[in-house]
Amino acid sequence: MEERLHTLWATWLISSVGNRSILLVEDIDSHSIDLGSSKDGLATGNEKKEGGLSLAMILNSLDGVWTSCGEERIIIYTTNHMDDIDARLIRPGRIDTKVYMGYCGYDAFKTLSENYLEIHDHALFSYIQSKLTEVQITPARVAEVFTRN
Repeated sequence: MEERLHTLWATWLISSVGNRSILLVEDIDSHSIDLGSSKDGLATGNEKKEGGLSLAMILNSLDGVWTSCGEERIIIYTTNHMDDIDARLIRPGRIDTKVYMGYCGYDAFKTLSENYLEIHDHALFSYIQSKLTEVQITPARVAEVFTRN
């Protein structure tokens, strides 16, 4: 009974997203959803943590409601652990584009510098360029620092 309620809730949630909308599912690798095993493909996808959703519930809702009702909708998943995502969730047809959001490189740093600080060139840029090859910093962290300055 509880699983049926969760499935109905997930279906209602997804179907309530209107046309010309974006649905963002952050941290799809979250521990509140049992996504099974992408490594061996043997998980059924029906397992779930107490109070959470199973992969089967999500897929049933997405395949049944999302694709048959409405138009011009985009779903975005975020994850920090792509290798942990079940292959059924990210197969072609469900996920059309994958975008890797890596660490900040020099070109991204310059763009952020221009956008946030209106600095197009600086004597420290060559030093920063060499340091960006040694450290791992996300563009979001650079933007956070720029925002404070």
